[in-house]
Amino acid sequence: MIFDTIEVRGGGKIEVQSDSIGFTIHCSLLWLRSGAVLSADRLKLKAKSVIVEESATIDLNFRVSRLRYNV
Repeated sequence: MIFDTIEVRGGGKIEVQSDSIGFTIHCSLLWLRSGAVLSADRLKLKAKSVIVEESATIDLNFRVSRLRYNV
């Protein structure tokens, strides 16, 4: 996906869960305002500028929210 600006305002959250290949975001500016959260398991980010204000976080830990088994 290609974006000009991605802005997450204070208290806002973007959560990206992808398959084993991952997910790619292209943007000119990623701006996380104070208290914003970007959470992803497998993310490739291509940005010209990244602004992370105080209390904003980027969490790139892999998390499994649901497991499915085929029996």
